[in-house]
Formats: sequence, C-alpha cells, structure tokens
Amino acid sequence: MITEIIEYKLKEGADEEKFLAEAKKFHDYFKTTFKGFIDQEFTKGEEGWISIMHWETMEDVKACGEVLKTGPQEIAGYAALTDRTSTKLTFLEQKLYLT
Repeated sequence: MITEIIEYKLKEGADEEKFLAEAKKFHDYFKTTFKGFIDQEFTKGEEGWISIMHWETMEDVKACGEVLKTGPQEIAGYAALTDRTSTKLTFLEQKLYLT
C-alpha cells in the first residue's frame, strides 16, 4: 500500500466551508474514477492542510497523476481554492501495518 501525503495551503480569502464541500466532491471523483484508490482524509494544522490518501500500488498513483495533468473539470472547484505553489507531495510505501 502507498500513502500519499499532500501538504498545502488554501488561497488567500478562500472559504473553509466551501473548500470542505469541494474536498468531498474531489474524494467522490477519485473514488469512482481511479483504480487502486482506497481512502482519503483531510486534516488541518497550524501550517495549513494535509490530505492523506491511500493507494493499492504506486502504478495506481502514477496513472492518477497522468489524468490530473489534464485538469479534469470534476475537481476544478477544489483546485481553484488551493494554493498550488505551497503544495508538497510525499509518497510512502507501507512495510508493516499493526492495529
């Protein structure tokens, strides 16, 4: 399993409630569109937002990335509220999972 961590900030003046509504649409699009997508959570900290996504394989992540380069309209509202210049991506491969 791959964990994708996306750190970012919202654009100046962006409405948080609108962002969360768009985040739900973003999630729904991923859930219905991308093979290997497992789940996602949106968290907020002092330095901005963190989205944590889980994928079955890195190949699934890469396939998603190719589609996102085209700027799908389904996530345009979400993209319009985030500051892309603040985005930092981290990919982690799970080696051991304990509950």
